Amino acid sequence: MGPSPELRQRREFWLRRQKEAKVRRYLVRVLFKLSSFKYFGWIIYSRLNAVGKRKLSRNLL
Repeated sequence: MGPSPELRQRREFWLRRQKEAKVRRYLVRVLFKLSSFKYFGWIIYSRLNAVGKRKLSRNLL
């Protein structure tokens, strides 16, 4: 007889937990990078937005 179903379930559970932990660590790292870029991204975005609105209003007039 192989390992009992309970043991197999426990092992699958632990493997899933480890995968989730890896994914979570990766997401945290990505979010940290994004938050550091967010400040510059917001400046660029607001400038582009202002330029875009000016162009739009010029086209409408």
